[in-house]
Amino acid sequence: MYYLKLIGIKAIRALLPIALLFEEGLPNRPKPDHTLHIPSSDRKRGSIRVDVYLPSLHVPDHDHTESEHQASQPLKDSRTTDSGNTTPPTSPARLPIVLNLHGSGFCLPVIGQDAVFCRQVADSVHAVVLDVDYAHAPEFPYPAALDDIDTVLEWLRDTTAGRMPEGSGKDSSDGDAGVDAKGWDVERLAVTGFSAGGNLALTACVRAFERGQKDPFKAVVAFYPSTNLAEPASSKPSPKIASGASGGTIPPLIRRFFYACYLPSSCPLPRTTPTISPLYADPHAFPRSTTIITCGADALAREGRQLVEKLQSAASEDPGLGLDVVGWEAAGQGHSWDKSTKEGTDPRRMKVEAYELAVRRLREALWPA
Repeated sequence: MYYLKLIGIKAIRALLPIALLFEEGLPNRPKPDHTLHIPSSDRKRGSIRVDVYLPSLHVPDHDHTESEHQASQPLKDSRTTDSGNTTPPTSPARLPIVLNLHGSGFCLPVIGQDAVFCRQVADSVHAVVLDVDYAHAPEFPYPAALDDIDTVLEWLRDTTAGRMPEGSGKDSSDGDAGVDAKGWDVERLAVTGFSAGGNLALTACVRAFERGQKDPFKAVVAFYPSTNLAEPASSKPSPKIASGASGGTIPPLIRRFFYACYLPSSCPLPRTTPTISPLYADPHAFPRSTTIITCGADALAREGRQLVEKLQSAASEDPGLGLDVVGWEAAGQGHSWDKSTKEGTDPRRMKVEAYELAVRRLREALWPA
């Protein structure tokens, strides 16, 4: 069965370059400032590719002479544009970090698909964005992707403290020995993700909570995430995409195939396990700032809304929980609508609004007043 899955996934991967031709702005996507290769905890996996996006105009602070208070404050001379984004200030402060996890159906290697988002977050939030190419099924099923996220977090803790693990700093973009991460602030960390990456962003928070880690993420932003893998693909809704809308649909058969690759029969855990389906997680597992963005005509919209409602209800019943949960929906749009919009259309307007919401939520969490 594994080899049949592998053949099927490789066939889909072979068609990816053709499908990606229809995505907006492909030739002009922003390039990362660096590309790192961090050794995976699984030797069979090799290394984890991480694309690094640095904010424009940042002046690194190598001496860290500012006080802790100063290091946690945004620059006073930053300016707000008409679109609501903050222009990147020149600042000696240590930079917060945002991990981004691309969409993949848990199986497809499409790192770089979120380059526009990563660049906008780096410049507008004034943060380092690490776009992580986590492990993909069926070669590396659950929990390999989460293990890779843990490995990147461990690398961050080591390198920001000045401890460079052997072989972990190679930078393939310009031949340097590696980026200088000592000016990054691992205490101000957020995670974002799209589709399957949205699931992983949420479940990374859940995993940290279950391991007793206190407040490792200041914020999570999940775009059209799968939150309930226990629900059969055939039972998910099949809404109609509005006329003139962007995005698409994933047929139940394909979705079931992706889930089977990620969670093979050898997986001993039920699909209601919170690190698989975050809909079943304890509300305490999520960061204070939790944002979930759904697409109205997406089969995953219902379960995304269900998680928002669950967390908002928990926050209402227990104000001491401290949860600040925002749900936002792109009306009538299909899955991954933001990757195929056109200038002057409603889908593009909604994309701009959604990205600006993400930027605002991240900035509020990572640069508190």
